[in-house]
Amino acid sequence: MNKPYRNSVVEVTKYLVGFRHELFGKALNFAMDHELNEIDGVFNEGDTFVFELDHLDNSDDQTLQKLVDLIRTIDGTLHSICNIHNIEDSELED
Repeated sequence: MNKPYRNSVVEVTKYLVGFRHELFGKALNFAMDHELNEIDGVFNEGDTFVFELDHLDNSDDQTLQKLVDLIRTIDGTLHSICNIHNIEDSELED
């Protein structure tokens, strides 16, 4: 595979990783504003907690479930692209 092509694949994959992270943040904020609003009150300013996509799996909200499905599709696409082009995680870091 030629280097310019692979470099382009890495760049578009980096973009997709960033988009996935941004979409997850938006989906989490959406959940915290609605279904998870009782949990939001438990946290104080400055508290940290690492949310995973699995935390959103049991939602009854159809919109949130569509977002979760989209994120999982993006995850699968990222995995496939990285496997096809032998892209290491370190190549996706800025």
